[in-house]
Amino acid sequence: MAPLREVASAGELCLRRFETQPGEQSQIDWGQALVYLASRAVVLHLFVLTLGFSRRGFYYACANERMSQFLEAHERAFEHFGGHTREHLYDRPRTVCYADETGKRIWNPTFQAFAQ
Repeated sequence: MAPLREVASAGELCLRRFETQPGEQSQIDWGQALVYLASRAVVLHLFVLTLGFSRRGFYYACANERMSQFLEAHERAFEHFGGHTREHLYDRPRTVCYADETGKRIWNPTFQAFAQ
């Protein structure tokens, strides 16, 4: 039974919620949804910003994941929440950073200027 209890205990750690203070962090990423417009399948790109403390989310449908859409979605999210968190977590979307010829991660200059 002891090995089974250890496995169950380790599994509980995987489900533990990551806690942050109010206003400290948000997570930002893209999602996709297939919708039908006039009986034609269209892929919508969904900008998703989730607040770390409350888990409140902001979702914004975009035609693509280009920089202009990405920055506009940020602005709309900040307006929706009345500000922004101190930190934003990104899962390396190409609009934020990309690899150079050596594999080193480089900030997208347009995004870096926006962030500053």
